[in-house]
Amino acid sequence: LDQIHSIIYDILTQLTEFKFPILNLKCKTEHKLYRCLNFSSSSNTQKFVLYVKLLSIIYRLISEDQYVTKRDLLYQFKHVFKNQTVVDNLINDLARTLNVSKSSFNIKATSKGIVAGEVEITMVDGTHQLINDSKQGISIPGNLDTIMDIQTKARFVLIVEKDATLQRLLDDNFLSKYPALLITGKGEPDLTTRRFVNLLFKKFGTTIEFFCLTDANPYGKALSYDKGLNLPCLKWLGLKITDLDYFYLKERSKYLLELNQRDKKIAENLIEKFQELHEFSLIKELECMLEKNCKAEIQYLQHIDTSFICDFYLKVKLEKYLHD
Repeated sequence: LDQIHSIIYDILTQLTEFKFPILNLKCKTEHKLYRCLNFSSSSNTQKFVLYVKLLSIIYRLISEDQYVTKRDLLYQFKHVFKNQTVVDNLINDLARTLNVSKSSFNIKATSKGIVAGEVEITMVDGTHQLINDSKQGISIPGNLDTIMDIQTKARFVLIVEKDATLQRLLDDNFLSKYPALLITGKGEPDLTTRRFVNLLFKKFGTTIEFFCLTDANPYGKALSYDKGLNLPCLKWLGLKITDLDYFYLKERSKYLLELNQRDKKIAENLIEKFQELHEFSLIKELECMLEKNCKAEIQYLQHIDTSFICDFYLKVKLEKYLHD
């Protein structure tokens, strides 16, 4: 972040001095260390803008701890980046110039999202892709724009905040017990994961249920509502602070964590937002969290028993919604 900030600061300084800004990029070859990209040159103007635009995107991604795929960039900024080759070259040049790995930009080659269960996808060219993995899950396909149709026998979709929780459910044979699709964005979902969830909702939103399972912290509430998963029918199963009393879990206090100042600030901001949206159940959870001054990770339930989430917690939660 400091290096990006320094580059942008130099450009702004040059502009305030009424100079055409210059961007120095490290070369691939050893014969020449740097090549100079001068904004005053008509042949360099567009390239200059592309580098600065990508730097601003990378800065935001790192600052907000977000991730996108290269395909995401093309989808979001197709009016800026014309094709995949342009994106690849820009990323390579900036990584070499900043002397960092490309992965440090939070731009991934493929989606970090995982889907497990049975889904049949028909592409626009007529080909079919069958996703049928109940053991580990597979990466969410990146070519969502070429999907013509999607079919599944699942009765519900469960979006899980953490990959470790999804893997625990798969180890406990969750998909042999429930006709479901499991999806995780491994934390905050990237654009491809969010688009895939919304694609499922557009197709099945009136026929199957959509649930989410997150940590019992303010960020978990933001994830379930704000981060692209704000589906009209999305039901938040937990983990909830009020569950600690309902399931008689409060005595296991050694696994509870105290809220920090950032947690409290997020909770207060969300309460204000949810009041405008009339999301009173979420407000109740956040107020309870602030009152008890505690939060808990979903892995907390595994300390009770490794299969507690699958065989007891979710069983109780899902019975409220699923009926034969």
